[in-house]
Amino acid sequence: MAERPKVAAYRKTLNDLAKAGPKDQNDLEGKAAKLGLEIQGEESKAAPRPTPRPAKAG
Repeated sequence: MAERPKVAAYRKTLNDLAKAGPKDQNDLEGKAAKLGLEIQGEESKAAPRPTPRPAKAG
């Protein structure tokens, strides 16, 4: 299965962050955080949540 474009960009950003100097680290950390939140939001929207059943009165 191929990686989604945002996941690939996130992985590349983390790889660049590991190689970056102190000047570029803040920019790359912000970019990685933004991409991570977008990916997390997409995954939470994609998974349907089970609806709770009402309790039986009795």
